[in-house]
Amino acid sequence: MNYGICILFLLSTIMLNGQERSFTVEVGADSVLFGNPVEIRFMARNLVGQMTIPDLEGVAMVAGPNRSSSMQIINGATSRSESASLFVQPENEGMIYIPSASFITSDSTWKSRPHQVVVLPNPQKLRRNYNVPGSNTLVPRPEPRKKLKITKI
Repeated sequence: MNYGICILFLLSTIMLNGQERSFTVEVGADSVLFGNPVEIRFMARNLVGQMTIPDLEGVAMVAGPNRSSSMQIINGATSRSESASLFVQPENEGMIYIPSASFITSDSTWKSRPHQVVVLPNPQKLRRNYNVPGSNTLVPRPEPRKKLKITKI
């Protein structure tokens, strides 16, 4: 009887820990035209702890960090995810370096892989059309309006 209880306990422990745990970073593009933003998303799956986003140099923060989390319990199996996404715009042509982010749990520290994004020249000042979902088309950037001079009569 004692062996049966031990085996049942071990199997339930294996089922709880059977969920794959990971901490990754996804970058919207490996190259971008100057003047266009890039999305960076840090994602933790089946981890409980604190996410630390690295400081990014050579970019302006356009939006974020936007954080989201979810938790699912299906037939007793629990899974969870947590993400932080941000949009950055390169300040210069060349290379953007995205250092490793970290996720600290009670028993370990997870690190994401560093990434690089190539920022290409953009002489036509093209920009990505974000108003159309799923669109990767580039449209000319409109010229800024000139201020009109007002004279009183």
